[in-house]
Amino acid sequence: MGEWILTTLEPQFDPNQFGCRRGRSTTHALTAMLHAWQTTLDQGGVVDFKKAFDLVNHNLLLQKPLLSGVPHFLVKWFFSYLQHRSQRVRIAASAHQNSDR
Repeated sequence: MGEWILTTLEPQFDPNQFGCRRGRSTTHALTAMLHAWQTTLDQGGVVDFKKAFDLVNHNLLLQKPLLSGVPHFLVKWFFSYLQHRSQRVRIAASAHQNSDR
C-alpha cells in the first residue's frame, strides 16, 4: 500500500519536498536550504529564520492536494494524522553550555 500511495502522490510533490522520496535525504534538504540561504544573502537579501518556525494551517496545507486531484480518502487520512497535533521547537540550554567546555 505504501508504494501505491507514493506512486500516486509523487507527481503532486513540490520539487523542494525531500521527505518520503526516493533518492532524497535530509542531507539533500540541508544542502538545498543552505544554498537558498546563501543565494539570498549573496543578493543582499535577508534570511528570516522566524519563518521556519511559523505554524502551518493544516486546512490550507491539505487543500492543495485536494485541488491537485489527490484522492479524497488519502487527504482525509493525512488530516487524521495532523488533527489535534501541536508543534514546537525546543533547544536544550545544557547542550549549548556543555559544548563550550
